[in-house]
Amino acid sequence: MAEEKERGRIRYTRVFALALAVYTAALLAIAIPRIPGVMEKYRISEHAAMYLAKDHADPASFTVVLSSSSSFTETERTIERQGRDDLHLAAEALLMPIRSEELQEGLVSYIPEGTELIGIAEKEGFVFIDLSSEMRGADRRAFEQIERTLRVNEGPCEIHFLIEGRPVSV
Repeated sequence: MAEEKERGRIRYTRVFALALAVYTAALLAIAIPRIPGVMEKYRISEHAAMYLAKDHADPASFTVVLSSSSSFTETERTIERQGRDDLHLAAEALLMPIRSEELQEGLVSYIPEGTELIGIAEKEGFVFIDLSSEMRGADRRAFEQIERTLRVNEGPCEIHFLIEGRPVSV
């Protein structure tokens, strides 16, 4: 009797394994012919080629606008790409802490220390920049520094500020 139970278990295991194999083969038969269409639709080959073509470790240089005693002054800052686009990099370069060389030149930033870029996007000449809560109550010149930096690097655009995802009028 114990032998019969053991044979029954083996039989059900084999039936289950066979059903699983048939189900997997059916899914593969449906999915494999669709793969080229999906790859074309989402341009996976193009994205992979673009990703492989970029050297993500290359440093990039951006013009940022800082304040001097009398006006705004443009200076260059270098930042690692790390797979980010130029718009993100320009904003991140501006948010970097003031370097000692810039201080020696008499340059300052009105952007509060510790301000982080939450997100930035551009579409059809409109730039939306979302910054961390440190920007609440920041001097008007801080927002002007950001505007000038983005316009130097992106060209003419309309800039909208957000702090922690909420629109801010400047």
